[in-house]
Amino acid sequence: MPSGSTATQVGPIIDSNSVFDSVFVDDEPNAVTLTISRASTDTELKFPGNTFKSLFNLKFDALVPGFILAPYNIVLTKKATPGTADEWTWGTTCTNTKWGKESTGDPPLTWSTLVAPTPTCTASGHVLTIAMTENLEFVSDEFTAEFEIGVTNPINFIGEDGKVTATFTDSSGAVVYAVSDEKGAGFTVNKPVTDDTIVKGYAAWGADLENPKEI
Repeated sequence: MPSGSTATQVGPIIDSNSVFDSVFVDDEPNAVTLTISRASTDTELKFPGNTFKSLFNLKFDALVPGFILAPYNIVLTKKATPGTADEWTWGTTCTNTKWGKESTGDPPLTWSTLVAPTPTCTASGHVLTIAMTENLEFVSDEFTAEFEIGVTNPINFIGEDGKVTATFTDSSGAVVYAVSDEKGAGFTVNKPVTDDTIVKGYAAWGADLENPKEI
């Protein structure tokens, strides 16, 4: 570039650095497989108002080496609960439990995690946004990211609901790098009829325990 010139004066600059050739800029976002399971310690927390930990596992398959540069967001969007019932409430602590590819050591097999394993999480209605500050780099044909997130059951809904979609976007939300299919979360709320303490608690709130719409 001539001395004293600017980019606009000499036309567009072509970046010949091939390290950027694998950044995800395709028109079609990459596919990611979302799997949702309840933490083994919280399998019984299925009553109204209970808070349980859920594992959100995101797996990329059959990718050429590439990466998503920080900052970017992982957005979990839950489909709205039908009717007038309250929503399940997202917790705001997201703990990374898997990041990268499972090691092939003998034994045990282990997973790496983020350097800062609890990225900032922001809940807004049925949307949870995880603000990522570390690059996501694919060095092989697969990559897994998993987060443990607290979820609180509504107090006025009985039954099973919850379908979640995961999306990887830039920090503004304008560019989508990857998206999952809608996945059933298996969120379940049971009527508290066997635990005397729970029943008394809901009765103290003024709920009619014979009316499923009130508990």
